[in-house]
Amino acid sequence: MGFAGPYLQKQKSFLPSVEIPPRDDVQLIVVIPCYNDPEIIKTLNSLKSCARPTSSVEVVVIVNTSENSDKDILALNNNVYDSLIQWKKNNDSENMRLWPVWKSRLPGKYFGVGLARKIGMDEAVYRFNLLNNKNGVVVALDADTSCAENYLIEIENHFIKFPGTEGCSIYFEHPLKGNDFDSKVYETVGQYELSLRYYKQGLKWAGFPFSYHTVGSAFAVRAGAYVKYGGMNRKKGGEDFYFIHKITPHGKYSELNSTSVFPSPRPSDRVPFGTGRAVKKYLEDNKEIKTYCLEAFIDLKELFSKADKLYKTGNNEICEFLAVLNNPLEEFLLSINFQQKIAEINNNVSTCEFFKNRFFQKFNAFFVVKYMNFVHIDHFDKIPVSRAANDLLLKMGIAGSELTDTLGLLEVYRKLDRV
Repeated sequence: MGFAGPYLQKQKSFLPSVEIPPRDDVQLIVVIPCYNDPEIIKTLNSLKSCARPTSSVEVVVIVNTSENSDKDILALNNNVYDSLIQWKKNNDSENMRLWPVWKSRLPGKYFGVGLARKIGMDEAVYRFNLLNNKNGVVVALDADTSCAENYLIEIENHFIKFPGTEGCSIYFEHPLKGNDFDSKVYETVGQYELSLRYYKQGLKWAGFPFSYHTVGSAFAVRAGAYVKYGGMNRKKGGEDFYFIHKITPHGKYSELNSTSVFPSPRPSDRVPFGTGRAVKKYLEDNKEIKTYCLEAFIDLKELFSKADKLYKTGNNEICEFLAVLNNPLEEFLLSINFQQKIAEINNNVSTCEFFKNRFFQKFNAFFVVKYMNFVHIDHFDKIPVSRAANDLLLKMGIAGSELTDTLGLLEVYRKLDRV
């Protein structure tokens, strides 16, 4: 049955799509969802150009269409699939094999990138299960993305160097110039990337222990961990955020910053979240991207820095704790029955260290998003991302004066994320 047998049996709709068994030395399987993606061959060529790791690599591309897909999408996907078959004939080698998988008429209720990514990652886990290799690495990539030459080697080395890590976020950079898109697209994607990095660094500064990027084209997970945490979900967008943050609270997630993924900046409406949708929206609005203000992070820092003071506290002490917090945060915590949640944690821990671990499992990344959205309705206004990013740098003592240029700010934040 292998390490993944029970998990795969629970996936009632799962049937393996690749009949040829994997080579014994396969250690990396790259999974790429592909829907309305005519540039997939560029992604494959980028992978082919990578320096080879010591183990064999497989690439599983899930060409997927919905039961509701129109004829133009069906025709494009058919052409893409044919081009994948041809690419395989011309480029497969002993240490890198491509497996194009055709999935048509997927149920419209679930159809989206989450379902396609799940189909591909389940396939990868099935193949590692044939080898009974729970340490094999499933790598998430997208069909409009390229990667650095050392991409495969650094992923392999990272999981060897850190045998305890269950997964990792991989460093990424959107292209900020070129001839493929209008200059406004590159300008907008720079703002979008800055908003991602500002949010991550803001949480890190606030003392949140699970501050990681959750980009669908830039993460990897061990097959055993994938099974352990219930596998990928079928969400139409944000599937990467939900999956990654099932792993992070357990303290075995890491960052790989010695290589890079380069996601496309192209506008798109294929998913409700992510780069393509954000770029499309802000191009249409013709406004600078706005994000959460620094004050919201300052209030979070106050909560997180004093979390241990809630260990073995009674209701009166919790009320006193809440009363000294700024009103927006206090109001939010009261709205989610904070006192009851703290009492539940205290009833199940015997040391302050265990309390803090449980605290951040309860008040996790999902809690932070809910808080941010709550306080930016009635208490705070979202502000231009360049202003927010500069405010945080000033607060951290990194910038000595005001920076307003998006590219200059982004360069600083990229360096911070590389550390």
